[in-house]
Parts: sequence; C-alpha cells; structure tokens
Amino acid sequence: MLLSVNELILIPLSKEDSNNIVRNRENFLQEHRLHSPTDWPHDGLRAFLPLYNEEHYRDTRIYGIGPWIMVVHSKIVGDITIKYTQKSDVYEIAYYVCESERKKGYATASLKRVCSWLLEREPTVKIIAECYVTNHPSQKVLNNVGFQLVNQEKDIFIYQLKKS
Repeated sequence: MLLSVNELILIPLSKEDSNNIVRNRENFLQEHRLHSPTDWPHDGLRAFLPLYNEEHYRDTRIYGIGPWIMVVHSKIVGDITIKYTQKSDVYEIAYYVCESERKKGYATASLKRVCSWLLEREPTVKIIAECYVTNHPSQKVLNNVGFQLVNQEKDIFIYQLKKS
C-alpha cells in the first residue's frame, strides 16, 4: 500500500523493513533502491523501531499503523509514524523531515494525507500530535493541517485534529 501526494510517496514499513533498518541501513536502502541524507533515520525513529519490531506495534484493525517513510524521487526525505493507544482509543502521529529537505511542504503534505487516510477508515477517530513549545515550524504544520492546541504539559504542546 502506498499513499501519495504529487511527487511525495508515503510507504509503510513492514516488520522486515524495520528490522533491516535497525540491522543495516545501507542494505535496506539498496534493497529498495533508495538513498537518504545521513540524518535518516533520526534518533527518535531508531529508538522506536526495536519496540515496533518486538511488539509489532500495529493495530490489527488497520494495516499501516506504525512507521512510514516519505520518499521523493527515490530519496527518503523523512518519516511519519502512527501509534495507536487502545486504552485511550487515540492515534498519535509523529513526523520528521531530514534537515536538507525542510521547508518544502513534505511534513504538511504527509500529515494531511495520513490523517485523511485514517479518517477514511475510522471517521470518529481521535488524532493527536505533540511538539515542543519552541518548535514553531512544527506548530505551523499542525495548524495548517487543521490541528488545534488542546493542552500543554511542561514544554510540550498537545494538538488534536479538528474534524470538519
């Protein structure tokens, strides 16, 4: 399954893919005929992948819960991860765009597309995202996609997608 927005392609990572990234990033890139900046995968994704691999971190109701890569012309420009918390019945979305690829609209396009995809499958779903109080570019992305600031915990803003 692929999601796309113009030249941007979003590809969900399988458990096998995420294992390959953890074990040998270069093999993963070569196998998929991709290339990436040196800052990918970032620390957050590197920390998440072993958990995802161990627990399969997938909602069995929907294929695609977990990490996705953002690809433009065979180059990984970032990633977006969907996590599901059954206890609170909430989807949390986190994203990262490689430094060299920022300010090109990839975060906004990816977030918009992934939220749309989730809402097509579960119209009543609650979607949240978090960012640091000091991360103004991420706040702008969230606002542009239709998220609303709903809470603050210390230095973290918590946003929820407004449904139209």
